[in-house]
Amino acid sequence: MSKGRGRGRRAVKAHELRTRERVNRTWIAGVPFSQQDSFRGRLSKYGGNLVLTNRRLLFEPLKGMAPKPRGGDSERLEPGFLIGAMAVDLSEIASVEPFSFKGPPRLKLTLRGGDSVVLGVMKRRSTTIWGNDTSDRDEAVEAIAAAAARAVS
Repeated sequence: MSKGRGRGRRAVKAHELRTRERVNRTWIAGVPFSQQDSFRGRLSKYGGNLVLTNRRLLFEPLKGMAPKPRGGDSERLEPGFLIGAMAVDLSEIASVEPFSFKGPPRLKLTLRGGDSVVLGVMKRRSTTIWGNDTSDRDEAVEAIAAAAARAVS
């Protein structure tokens, strides 16, 4: 079992890093109740960290927050992130872009196979649905896009 990583005192359910894999950047993230640009899409079902390594993009939920995996749900991107069991190789990322300009800041991640997921990326875990500081989300979009481009070149 790996030790939790995180900002502050809240531990996360951390993924095991592969040989020669290192963490480049971590952001506070949340999985919304809905993947749509709606009121429910502005509320986080649970929080965690979005972790960019030199090989993968990981979502690590806060310990005790994410629901347990159910059957084959973890095979697809969206249910995988929704259960907190997702790690995506950077070469599989087709695009990452800002999603909606209504707060809180969210991004949309799309894989080469067509699956996509919307995640909130915020400066603080206590960001409200009206929060409009997009600096961490914008930094995440730029860093993930650059890492994905390097992975396929």
